[in-house]
Amino acid sequence: MKQVNFTHPGGFPLEQETLEKLQTAYRHELFGALKSHLGIEPGKNYIIAHATKTTTGWAIIHQDGEIEGILYPIKKEDNTGYLKTTRTGTNLTYGNGESQTAYFDYEAQYISEIDYTNHPVSPPITDALAVHYYDLKDPAFIVIKDIQTIEGIIKTIEANIATIKSNITTIEGNINAVESNIDVVEGNINTIEANIVDIKKNYLLIKGSELNTSPEDFESSESSENSLLLLDNVNQVIKSNNLLNSLLSRITKLEKQPATAVPKGMIAIWGKPAPFPEGWEEYVPLRGRVPVGLDLLDTILNKVGNSGGSKDAVVVEHSHDCNGFDEPNTGINALEDGSYKWGLISKTTTVGESGTNKNLQPYRVVHFIEYTGNTIEHADTIAPTSPTNLETSKIGTKSLTLTWTVSTDNVGVTNYLVYKDNSNTPLAELGKDVLTYNVTGLSVNTPYSFQVRAKDAAGNLSVPATVTTATLTADSTPPTLPSFFHCVHNGQGYILLEWAQSQDDDSPIDYELSRSAFGSLFTVLKKNPNTYYSEQVSSNGTYTYRVRAIDPSGNASAYKEASVTISSL
Repeated sequence: MKQVNFTHPGGFPLEQETLEKLQTAYRHELFGALKSHLGIEPGKNYIIAHATKTTTGWAIIHQDGEIEGILYPIKKEDNTGYLKTTRTGTNLTYGNGESQTAYFDYEAQYISEIDYTNHPVSPPITDALAVHYYDLKDPAFIVIKDIQTIEGIIKTIEANIATIKSNITTIEGNINAVESNIDVVEGNINTIEANIVDIKKNYLLIKGSELNTSPEDFESSESSENSLLLLDNVNQVIKSNNLLNSLLSRITKLEKQPATAVPKGMIAIWGKPAPFPEGWEEYVPLRGRVPVGLDLLDTILNKVGNSGGSKDAVVVEHSHDCNGFDEPNTGINALEDGSYKWGLISKTTTVGESGTNKNLQPYRVVHFIEYTGNTIEHADTIAPTSPTNLETSKIGTKSLTLTWTVSTDNVGVTNYLVYKDNSNTPLAELGKDVLTYNVTGLSVNTPYSFQVRAKDAAGNLSVPATVTTATLTADSTPPTLPSFFHCVHNGQGYILLEWAQSQDDDSPIDYELSRSAFGSLFTVLKKNPNTYYSEQVSSNGTYTYRVRAIDPSGNASAYKEASVTISSL
């Protein structure tokens, strides 16, 4: 769509009156009628109709300070959700001899999400060329519904109205039925109220007989302490707060007690070593005591100070003197004090130990245990199962992907830990639902092994699942040739170049763009991931450009060339 510029001095070089009428009709009549009919508001962007592969679309966009908005035709193509608009100015020579912008061409086309993401931060905006990029999912774009869609909405609303009308008739019938039932309910209420009076009287008689009181006594404050229900001064049955509070406090106390028939503090005879039943502990005050009585005639337990085996009996340090045998091999010999000892020993002195004699058997029989109610929460010591089906995929020159299936645990798996080459430090600690991990930073011609372990909340780790991957090899496949490479001269020496992305099994891809002017050698203009470039030249002539794709391994595609000839600047 063209829009003529009449603002320059020197007059328009064509038949000015005819063109001026055309522009007036477009700007102020046709376009104004379209905006009025569709309810277009200043400052808002609209999609009047999306383009298809067979039909042109239309959009009204406010940009560059434009108040009324600009009507853009959208090229025939399926909607991608992203739009690029281009305004190109054309210069003509006016009556005063100056070359000035005479009219503008406006066009729009759908672009891919990748092209939108990689579009220039500051695209060119001049009289010769103005480029803008839009995300049509942005709420700032309002899609105007066509008449067919509006008619469909109206039909749906009319159908809903008809349904509501039929429901109203049904509701009115239900209301009449409810009103007739109200009379029956009111009669039942009167019967219930009469029964309540009888129940109150019977209750007072029964309760009075239980307490051996009369109804008058039942209403007194003294009897209220033992009654759950009372009569108030208007003959209404009410609750007794005193008794209810007492019952609630007793229930609370019972709830706090452990659910067991054994009272705390009970002592029982155990007579065996540990362990004990849950909730029981050794009763320390009776440790080492003789469980049944004391026999002073017992030659074993009455030796230590005649204390009967007291755990606090003291053994005093003492010594023994012994003489050797005069006649070896006789088996027995008299000592100086008149006693006898077996054995062949020389005369010597031994010193006995001193200290507290606990009188405890070496195998620690516990005679008494006490019920304390204390229970021990057993720690989780069971590790999860090892992850299964650990595999590698998407093996590139610098990265690969690990996948595995879930582990199980008696409580629950919380994390998966990924290791490389049996390292003790994990590459990553993933969540319980993450069953894949992309390993980066690898090198070619290097063998790797990877391990994955499951972890539970107690910190128990499973046996690692291990996979050994083949050595990563160097990438020798170049990217595909950049397609749709074209260049356009948009006036005042501006040249815009664009092309489609190449495909490769490694990323990111860089694009090397070179230029040859008037048959000279090619000079590199840029090398980066962008799929566009613009520049302003100062001389007429033919400019040839070529572009190629280069992957991270240095593999390069063939060159794609395009040329543009500028005859007047």
